[in-house]
Amino acid sequence: MEKMTVTGEMIAELVELIKTLTAIPAPSHEEDKRVRFIVEYLKEQGYAPFVDEAKNVYVEMGTEEEKQGVHLYTAHTDTVFPDTTPISVREEDGKLIGPGVGDDTANACGMLLFLKYLRKYQVTPKHPVAFVFDSCEEGLGNLKGMWAAFRYYEGRLNRHIAFDGSTDHVVHCAVGSKRYELCVKTVGGHSYNAFGRKNAIFQAARMISALYEVQVSDLPGKTTYNVGTIKGGTSVNTIAQEASFLFEYRSDRQQHMEEMKKRVQAALTRALGKEISLMDGASYDIDEETTLTIRVIGERPGMGDVDVTAQEELANYVKQTLMRYTGTEPDFTSGSTDCNIPLSKGIPAVCFGIYLGELQHTREEWIQIDSLEAGMKTMCFILSDEFTF
Repeated sequence: MEKMTVTGEMIAELVELIKTLTAIPAPSHEEDKRVRFIVEYLKEQGYAPFVDEAKNVYVEMGTEEEKQGVHLYTAHTDTVFPDTTPISVREEDGKLIGPGVGDDTANACGMLLFLKYLRKYQVTPKHPVAFVFDSCEEGLGNLKGMWAAFRYYEGRLNRHIAFDGSTDHVVHCAVGSKRYELCVKTVGGHSYNAFGRKNAIFQAARMISALYEVQVSDLPGKTTYNVGTIKGGTSVNTIAQEASFLFEYRSDRQQHMEEMKKRVQAALTRALGKEISLMDGASYDIDEETTLTIRVIGERPGMGDVDVTAQEELANYVKQTLMRYTGTEPDFTSGSTDCNIPLSKGIPAVCFGIYLGELQHTREEWIQIDSLEAGMKTMCFILSDEFTF
């Protein structure tokens, strides 16, 4: 039975809340302004939120005696954008448009609004329930917030649902990743007078070329790699003294992460004629002029030993609820989300969101306003199910 009625008034309030929160910048590690807004919003509704050292905001429900079997719900507060000044958001042709408007602002606002409207009812939690607005989910945030929340609930967590993404996709399998910065330094010099000296950009390019020869088609599931950024050099008439690039590999099969490490190390060894190990802080003399340093800048765990039946039950529950309100069966996919942490530890977890939209991680990201009703009904049904009304 539906416990909380989602009204047109509620959706209109949600749209305005999304506009307000999207405008507040929140780069990973710098979510402070959003944290202050969320804390004040929750206090206005009569809650007693608390903030940990990772900048997570917590709302807990349940008695002091009930510590085990926590059901955790999260929505991350950070965005991929570096902006520290107010973000522009506009409403146009039935859409809300702006960087971070969907990922993950809309879902965080949905959870905030649920908590506000929950105060209108007399409810009793069926078991301990925790709502966490967590930090550092994106990029080199390295799931810092989720790691902190997991440690806080370690040994007590029963299941986790992350509100992140859209109503048409459910992430139920964790994609692990490892990220590195490789930096080449050499003597360099004038492009004419010192011609013939080693060029750091050339050395970096040689390594990148070798990395893109790594084969992954023989690995079951999906395994990928990417060079995301490269920088270096001084000017067109300078032999580059320094060049660096960021590299990652990912896989939806945890056993392939170690295999990828071996293949990447072998590729670099072939390219440089020297045995290379991808250890954090490793340094190598490539020749008499050139050094290579390697730094691990990010790591996300993949799937652990999750109880298959429990995971399928949670995924099917979410699927059926989404279908009930959206009328469409969602796609089930692998992904890198806050769910990576519990899934890596054997705890059932899935991830989905409350909107439809496109162009995530771009400044023209948009969400479809009329999709919010079905998404909010789905969220409210699932969250209401945690309480006796």
